[in-house]
Amino acid sequence: MFQNAIMILLLTGAAFLPVGWMLVMAGHSYGHYWFTYKEFAISGFALLSLGIYLKNPDCDGKT
Repeated sequence: MFQNAIMILLLTGAAFLPVGWMLVMAGHSYGHYWFTYKEFAISGFALLSLGIYLKNPDCDGKT
């Protein structure tokens, strides 16, 4: 149970990391818009990973 909570917190934190970066470094992000929009791929990957993890949290990788 504790490991599930840690995994959920880590993936949620990773999903919101680019949003925090955009808020803190707004001027830098505005100046380099052609590169910084790609950071939201981190959010997408983390949210998709979280969705997969929540579907089967007991999966330990063994087949």
